[in-house]
Amino acid sequence: MAEDNVQDTVQENQDTQVENKQESPSDPSLLQEVMSKKATIKDQAVRIAELEAEKEKGRQKKLAEEGKYKELDAEKTAIIDKMKAQLESQTGIVNNYKQNLINGLTSDDERKEHYATKDVSFLEDLTKEKALIQPPISNPGESLGAVRNPLQNKNYADMTEIERRAFHELNFKQN
Repeated sequence: MAEDNVQDTVQENQDTQVENKQESPSDPSLLQEVMSKKATIKDQAVRIAELEAEKEKGRQKKLAEEGKYKELDAEKTAIIDKMKAQLESQTGIVNNYKQNLINGLTSDDERKEHYATKDVSFLEDLTKEKALIQPPISNPGESLGAVRNPLQNKNYADMTEIERRAFHELNFKQN
């Protein structure tokens, strides 16, 4: 039993120590120190990147001086091939986006050919302008593809009280 009491007091002491650490007020000087260390870390990361770039330039210059142009050429060719593949991928995406913009602007083939020569940013602006000019659909219930209201096809005399209220709300309170 004495062991149980000792264990309980040790457990309580540990719990209070943990609670004390969590409730300690934040010190502004600690915050400033943390922020200054973050700034220092960022500066060091920038400096490391600069040093690595300088090191790479030095390595390329050393290879050029040693006459290992084939290695440099192979590296540059690999980089160029990788960038060409990325460019082709990006071009496909941009062309698809451009075609979607053109299809949204017009259905006339001549206008589509004309818009195909324009830049994507111009087409985006034109699409925004078109959206501003077109009036919003005031009654979406009558638009293409909208679900029809069954109350419109039902005789007023055959409607229940709930259907009549819904009919009045739909037809007379939409101003």
